[in-house]
Amino acid sequence: MTVSSYHSDSMATATRPKSSFGPWLKQRRRELDLTQAELAGRIGCATDTVKKMESGALRPSKQLSELMAVFFGVPSIERATFVQFARGLGGEVALTLQPATASAAQPPPATEALFHAPAPVTSLVGRQREVQAATRLLLQPGTRLLTLYGPPGVGKTRLSLEIASALQGEFKAGVCFVPLAPIGAAALVLPAIAASLRVREERGAALLETVQAYLSDKRLLLVLDNFEQVVEAGPVLHDLLTAAPGVKALVSSREALKLYGEQGFPVPPLEAPDMRGKSAPPLEALALYAAVELFVQRARAIKPDFVLSRSNAAQVAQICAWLDGLPLAIEMAAAQVKWLPLPRLLSELSERLTELTGGMRDLSPRQQTLRGAIDWSYQLLSPADRGLFAALAVFTGGFTADAAQAVISNLASPISNLQSPSSILESLADKSLLHHDTDAEGEVRFAMFEIIREYALEKLEQSGAAIETARRHAGYYLALARQFEPQISGPHEDLWLGRMDADISNLRAALDWYAANDVPSALQMAVSMWQYWYMRGHFSEGCARLEDLIVRSDGTAPPVLRAWALRAAAALHNHLGNWQHATEQGQQCLQLFRESGARDGVAAALHLLGNIVFMRSDYTSATELYTEALAYYREAGNLQSAGTILRNMGLIAKDQADFSRAIALYEQSIALHRQIGNTRGVAATLMHISIAHYWQGEFSKAAEVGEQALALLRQTDDRLDEAYALENLAMVMYKLGNLARAGALLDDSLNMMRDLGNKSGMALVYTDSGQLACKQGDLERAADLHRQGLQFSIIVDDKRRMAFCLEGLAMAAVTGQPARAAQLFGAAAHLRQVIGSPLPPSETADIDAGVAQARGGIGGTAYAAAYATGAAMSLDQAVAFAQESG
Repeated sequence: MTVSSYHSDSMATATRPKSSFGPWLKQRRRELDLTQAELAGRIGCATDTVKKMESGALRPSKQLSELMAVFFGVPSIERATFVQFARGLGGEVALTLQPATASAAQPPPATEALFHAPAPVTSLVGRQREVQAATRLLLQPGTRLLTLYGPPGVGKTRLSLEIASALQGEFKAGVCFVPLAPIGAAALVLPAIAASLRVREERGAALLETVQAYLSDKRLLLVLDNFEQVVEAGPVLHDLLTAAPGVKALVSSREALKLYGEQGFPVPPLEAPDMRGKSAPPLEALALYAAVELFVQRARAIKPDFVLSRSNAAQVAQICAWLDGLPLAIEMAAAQVKWLPLPRLLSELSERLTELTGGMRDLSPRQQTLRGAIDWSYQLLSPADRGLFAALAVFTGGFTADAAQAVISNLASPISNLQSPSSILESLADKSLLHHDTDAEGEVRFAMFEIIREYALEKLEQSGAAIETARRHAGYYLALARQFEPQISGPHEDLWLGRMDADISNLRAALDWYAANDVPSALQMAVSMWQYWYMRGHFSEGCARLEDLIVRSDGTAPPVLRAWALRAAAALHNHLGNWQHATEQGQQCLQLFRESGARDGVAAALHLLGNIVFMRSDYTSATELYTEALAYYREAGNLQSAGTILRNMGLIAKDQADFSRAIALYEQSIALHRQIGNTRGVAATLMHISIAHYWQGEFSKAAEVGEQALALLRQTDDRLDEAYALENLAMVMYKLGNLARAGALLDDSLNMMRDLGNKSGMALVYTDSGQLACKQGDLERAADLHRQGLQFSIIVDDKRRMAFCLEGLAMAAVTGQPARAAQLFGAAAHLRQVIGSPLPPSETADIDAGVAQARGGIGGTAYAAAYATGAAMSLDQAVAFAQESG
């Protein structure tokens, strides 16, 4: 490879041609006078990753290759060539590199980022210096954690949004915003971060490890808002940053986190004139104060004809001075100009603050000021509005007008006759006691700032209506969870998942209330929610809640409900790879369903147990369980579940090389899914028909059906099945000789599998990528990829995939280590015989060629002996042998 590089004097010099990426990367790093750790920090990966790339032990991912192309200044027109070179997919090429300066190291435009900072809904006033200072700090290599801290109402959240927006383009993966105000426990911080990152829990791995692995190669800004109530979770943030050198964190909190390496950033109030006992400065001078500017801007938003004049400037300045320059308090005061003339507003506010701030000695002066401003705004409300405001504190994380009406109407006086709360909610929003936004469905959602909600909760407790309001709130969200349950896998699934996402904080609060007051109802709610936890990847939370309630409901909840809860917990454990625990719970729920005569439950339990043993390649047991479950589903007219069972039985037939039976079962499945209009079921089954054609060597048919399946799945937004469809089509392209498209499709599939935390899929794609690398002649990389595939196959206990990995490692060894290849071929053949899954016809020709090459390398007698040695190995021995570098 011929490369031109530039040194600091901008004089071009020719570097010696390199035939592989590792040596080139090492030389280029040294030319730039960077250590391996420094380069890792610049490109957003681990130092160990740089070490392995330079030694040739690891090829970079497509994403990392693209980031290096940007950092090293590869011109846009040549970046595709560079990526191919870095990943071992191209020959010798000529590149022209620009200086790797700070500007060259800028990430791609924000439109390419995975995450984006939320768009602020108001302009920022008087914070230019803070924004500039904070952005400078965060851009310094040594700053990993910047904490904006200050009293309530000082504007930390709004400032963090502005900083995040300014830095969006500096981070390849973008800015991920994590709102922590609705989170009441430190244990929920990590799941909240994972949810914002769209990271799912993985089988056999702690959630912390999964999030660390996801972030390890990302250049990303993590914005954590309202951390003060969960400061005990600070070590979790430290652990994430330690594992992810390209990630930085921007935290807003009432207090510093006191973590090692933290950079504190106190957020001051807005600059306000000192008016207490002094005459007012000239109008022109007053207008320059940020506090005054904010008051005028917010007052004009509620009263468009409001202007700062010589007649009112002194009053506005005095109000801002009384409020200590606290933005939230100023906004609340400005909101009153629609109803109160400025002289009266100033008089009532100053009197109320004087009265209130004298008795709260446990609060800082500015906290007293804000609390006084909230109380003053509260006292201006009508009795009905006060009651509504206090009752709204029961909501956490926001609510709709419909939810407010359902929970609060018909409560005790003075809000007993509330018919339509929308106008009152809008009035409260006008007074800055609520804020509102529009959700993805276009519906307005209201919420309280946390400090205002704390105040409202006190008023709710004082009113005597707290218990009844909480009960009604819990009942509303129990009903929502039960409405959600039948919508899963239906045409409106995505819509309902979005609704659950929006109200997850309220749902958790309701579940906690029932757990403390009505355990059977809590168990019913948890059963209704389990598929939400499953589809959003909150497996540990779901398991913990379900199992706690199962134990506590013994003797109080109906046996059938307990059985459904056991099945839900078993399904979550099954996904996490806790096979034994899942099996035990599945058998318990099956027994309870049989004893109760609940035939739909029996079918569901048999289905689940069939899934568990199928993943472990126990085809005989899986077939028996599926067959019995199918009979129950047909009897009940459950066509969707019957279609899923038929598809699973087709998978068994395919794995056992009975392709005609597999396709017949798939076609029966498609017919049922089409009958009920389940496009997702049709698409997923078409993908498996494509795979069946592939395994028979009918690659043109496989391509035709595979393209149809992928197109349909992209319409359904089912990312997991889409990832599998991409993998399937990639291997069809591989067989058809289109290696470039095969590689691109595999990259896309692997990225999606990682995002979804699907280790079964990662095992599959790593194995396929190893096969592709072997075809391209990169045997070292092929072996590395197959070992990664083997490792994931072990985690998910997929013995059939293990056999493919053993064969892939054998193919990578036939040229240089024919005796080792023979042992691996023998071990794979024995494993296939044990599980009853023969080598598919589509792979026979390649494996036969590899066997012939290995036999030719050491002779027939030696080959037979080595093959027999491999065939005599136990599975554990074969895996240990395969994991050796050879």
